[in-house]
Amino acid sequence: MSSLGYAQRLAWKEDVGGTLGSEEIHFESERVEQLAKELADVIREAGKIDDDDTKKKKKKKTGVIVHTGAGISTAAGIPDFRGPKGIWTLQKAGENLPTSSVPFPLASPTVTHMVLCGLQKAGYIRYVVSCNVDGLHYRSGIPREEVGELHGNCFAERCETCECEYFRDFEMESVGFKYTGRRCRRKECAGKLRDQVLDWDDALPEPELCRAENEAKKAKLALVLGSSLQIVPSGDLPLLTIPDARYKKRKRSSLSSSGGKNKKTVTRKTTGGQLAIVNLQATEKDQFADLVVHAKTDQVMLQVAKYLNIEIPDYVRKDAFGVRYVAHASNEDNEDKRIHLKVQIVSQHFESDHDIPVPWLEDIDVKSIPKWVKVKNLEQETKRVGGLFVCKTFEFMRMFSDFLNDDDDDEEIVFEIKPNARLNSSPTISTTRSSRALQRLLERVTKGEKLTLSSCEESETIDNIETHVVRYQQKR
Repeated sequence: MSSLGYAQRLAWKEDVGGTLGSEEIHFESERVEQLAKELADVIREAGKIDDDDTKKKKKKKTGVIVHTGAGISTAAGIPDFRGPKGIWTLQKAGENLPTSSVPFPLASPTVTHMVLCGLQKAGYIRYVVSCNVDGLHYRSGIPREEVGELHGNCFAERCETCECEYFRDFEMESVGFKYTGRRCRRKECAGKLRDQVLDWDDALPEPELCRAENEAKKAKLALVLGSSLQIVPSGDLPLLTIPDARYKKRKRSSLSSSGGKNKKTVTRKTTGGQLAIVNLQATEKDQFADLVVHAKTDQVMLQVAKYLNIEIPDYVRKDAFGVRYVAHASNEDNEDKRIHLKVQIVSQHFESDHDIPVPWLEDIDVKSIPKWVKVKNLEQETKRVGGLFVCKTFEFMRMFSDFLNDDDDDEEIVFEIKPNARLNSSPTISTTRSSRALQRLLERVTKGEKLTLSSCEESETIDNIETHVVRYQQKR
């Protein structure tokens, strides 16, 4: 599913509210560079977050609260919604809808995402408030608790019992907090999981909305990146940072441009902060801003990082897959008894009742397991659902007497991985891992479990596989 798929899963709404297809404004590069320098100065003046600020209960406004919209993800190949070629713009015009240039699960964070990660690590950012559902802030390295995902996340599902949230490498197939069919993995819970993407009439998550409001009032600078600020209340949150006198006489109806997301409006007063907006289109909040830059966010934030001497982190994508080991014995006497081992590659989020896709994986081969013989002609074809890898099974064999007398229980398994070509990764990745799960299984076998009556099963996750690395160029 792409952002287009997400939009198609929403309940049909002919009027999505607000303005669609406004003309894009591109400042000349020299002007952008000058404004980026001014923005860097404003961020520097806002200061870094004082760890003792909360303890001392200081009232001084410090740091930056960042508000992000679809415009920061277009460079990742994900269409926006309200731009001249946005999803809702073309939908209203009755034209063919745009397509993503990369599958949603394979999208990489943009320069803007990674500069924000660098700013967050440097201590400038109080909180990131996002209306995006693409999960790229999470992938960039910003801690989940430091991002308020007001409209949800296509890759998240949450337990309705214990509130535990799971971030997946595949997209949810629904929106509107519907049951996904999976259950919580926490001990003594097993509650049902729901998707975490808002539909039109769903209320914003109250804890994250409340924190966004609180951090907005404490911040010295509200920085808007790639958002037209047309959805209420998220579009009004930046106003909490600036002096109330700037806009207190302005009439703001709770129904105006709400798009049905949430009827709550921002009405609390605040003083002393500044507002900066970086967006290709003009917004209604430009009149209240101290700084407005009409340019692509990547162009601006790359310059900001340079002027603030912020190190832009490399994006290193790390993936994982699950392995199931199932052993059973042949019916011969002990002298001729053989142990058959089935090795099944599945999603790290494997559940027996569901076909879970592994979008990043194109194919995989189990090259070898020491002392085991790979059984030819029994390897199953790779199973796919909707073109995505789901599972693959291999079979190995070993004489029972061989490992009964084998003191070396350090079994290593070699995987040859072929990542999805859309990741622009290496054609193949080889990884050798010591299989603890396989060791446990063989220990059970040697203790005399009756394999003729039932099979033994173990599973493990093979993780931290570097499937994609992006280094963001930064001119000095």
